[in-house]
Amino acid sequence: MRYVLLVLMGAGMAWGVDTTLLHAPKQKLLETQREAVLLNALKNELGILNPLSFSLSQSQAQGASSDNISDTTAWSLSWSQDIFRSGGIYFAWDATERSKIYNLHAVDIDAATQMSTLFALVLQLQRNALELAQSDYTVANRTIEVTLNRLRYEAGEIDITVLNNSIMDKNSAQKSRLALAQTLAQNKEELAKLTPKSYESITLPRFVKPDLSHYVQNNLVYLRENLNAQTAQSNAAVTLTSYLPKIALSASYGYQNVRSDSALATYDGNTYSMGITASIPLAANSLTAVQEAQVNVLKAKASADVQKIEAGAKYAQAMRTIDYYEGRKAIAQENIALYEELMKVTQIEAKSGYKTQYDIDILQNSRAIEALELQINEINIQIEWTKLYFATKEQS
Repeated sequence: MRYVLLVLMGAGMAWGVDTTLLHAPKQKLLETQREAVLLNALKNELGILNPLSFSLSQSQAQGASSDNISDTTAWSLSWSQDIFRSGGIYFAWDATERSKIYNLHAVDIDAATQMSTLFALVLQLQRNALELAQSDYTVANRTIEVTLNRLRYEAGEIDITVLNNSIMDKNSAQKSRLALAQTLAQNKEELAKLTPKSYESITLPRFVKPDLSHYVQNNLVYLRENLNAQTAQSNAAVTLTSYLPKIALSASYGYQNVRSDSALATYDGNTYSMGITASIPLAANSLTAVQEAQVNVLKAKASADVQKIEAGAKYAQAMRTIDYYEGRKAIAQENIALYEELMKVTQIEAKSGYKTQYDIDILQNSRAIEALELQINEINIQIEWTKLYFATKEQS
C-alpha cells in the first residue's frame, strides 16, 4: 500500500475537488454543470434589466364624418426601467448571486461524492487483496489441521467427528476465500465505472484526524443548508420590497410620417418622450406572501442547525468506529508478539524432535494472518478519515 503523507485536513488549506482521476466524460459533465450554473446566473442578472423595445407600424385611417384619409408610418425605440424598489433591486441581484453560489456548491458536493466513492473503493480493494492473502493462510492452516487429524484418526487417537469438523472448517475457509475473490472482482467493476485506472496504480494521500469544530463548520451538507438559508433571506427581502413603493424611468424615441388629405394632420419627423413613474402595489395577499417568505427563512435556518448537529454526531460516530479498529490493531500486535515467541520455542523443540514442521507452519501462517489484520484495520481507519475529508470544504 502506497501512501503520500499529506495533512489534507489542516486548517487554512484551500479546499478543492481534484477530479482528474475520474473518466473524462464524468469530468466534462461536472465542468458543463458549472458552466450551466454560471450562464443561468448571468441570464438572471441581466434579466433584472428591462429590454429595449423596437416597434414598426403602418396604418391607414378614415374619419367617420369626413372623407379625409391618412396613412401613418412609424417606428420607435422604447425603454422602461425601475431605478428604485425600496432596496429590491439590490436584493434581486443578491438573491441571484446567492443562488449561483448554492448551485455551484451542489456541483462541488456531486464531485466530492464521486471522489469519496472512488477513494473508498481503492481502499476497499486494497483491503480485499489483504483479506484474500489472509484467507490463503487460513486455508493453509485448515489443510494442515485436516492432515494432522487424519493421521490421528488413522492411528485411532480421535474419532471421526473431530476429523469431520476439521474438514468442514477447511471447506468454510475455502468458501470464504471464494466470496472474498468475488467481492474483489465486484469492487473492481465498480471502480471501473468511475476511473480508467486500476486500483494498484492509484496513489492515495494519507488522511489524518480533523478537528471537530473544523469538520462541523465546513461540513458540505451544513454549508449547503446554510447557503439555502441565505438565499431564502434574500428572496424574502425581494418579496417584501415588491410590495413597497418603486420608481421607474421611461423613454422613447422614434420617427413618424403621416400623410393626410388634410394639411393640418400631416406630419413628418422625429418623436420622443421621457417620463418618471412612482407606484405602490396594493395586493390583498401582500402580508401573507411576506409572512410565507419569512417562514421559509426560519425553516431553512432550522434545517441548517439540524445538519450542524448531525455533522457533529457523524464525527462522533466515526471516532467511535476508529477506536474500535485501533482496538483490533492492538489485539493483532499482541498476537504477533505471542506467535513470534511461540515460533522461537517451537523451532528449538523441532530440532529436538518434540515438534514438527506442521507446528512451525501453523504458527508462521497465524503470525502472517495477524500481520495482515494489522494492515486491514489501518485501511479501515483510512476509510473513515476519507469519509470525513470528502464531507468537508474550507470556507472561502
